[in-house]
Amino acid sequence: MCDTGIGVSYNKQKDIFKSFVQANDTISALYGGSGLGLFISKQLLHIQGSTLELDSTKCKGSTFWFDITFQLSKKEISYNSHFAFYTKSLKKSVLVSEDSKINTLLLNKLFKKWQVDFMFAINGKQLLEIYQNNHFDLILMDLQIPILDGYETTSIIRKMSNSKKALIPIIALTAFSESEIFEKTERYKMNGLLSKPFDTNKLHDLPTSYSIPKNIEN
Repeated sequence: MCDTGIGVSYNKQKDIFKSFVQANDTISALYGGSGLGLFISKQLLHIQGSTLELDSTKCKGSTFWFDITFQLSKKEISYNSHFAFYTKSLKKSVLVSEDSKINTLLLNKLFKKWQVDFMFAINGKQLLEIYQNNHFDLILMDLQIPILDGYETTSIIRKMSNSKKALIPIIALTAFSESEIFEKTERYKMNGLLSKPFDTNKLHDLPTSYSIPKNIEN
């Protein structure tokens, strides 16, 4: 993977593979992220007998790579039953806060197949601006979005003077363990959780299966 971003200085290149560490203290505030991605990736590759390598120049960009060998599977897999729901129309409108290009591409593909009207916001501020001027049936709220995180953004929505907008169902999107953040999402009056990477079956059921927190109108 290559990028043309801010790069990583030489004296920081070993540290960024540690948990909860980023190359610059302002990165999390500006761009989001917890500093766990590279740590988890390196650990997973280590289990598979590989290692994550980095070549980077500050202010010019970074290249991450790894070499790994897999055996070809002889098992036959049928996808027909698992993906049968892909063509079921939902006819819902969904606002998604998501700054990951991979997740955005996946959701774009799925929502088009399910006939979902959707819009993306890359941070909390942009989501609020879009939401003020459009109608949606559901919000998928990434908890780690930049500028205003998912909790702050949800709190602002719940305090809106327009009751219909204030009570919109909000589902938290997270890469963390659901058990770790469940109580906090309830405290911020979210309607449910969806783990990343996405389980497409759960994603498809979201517009009709969310629960209503008991304190939603408090």
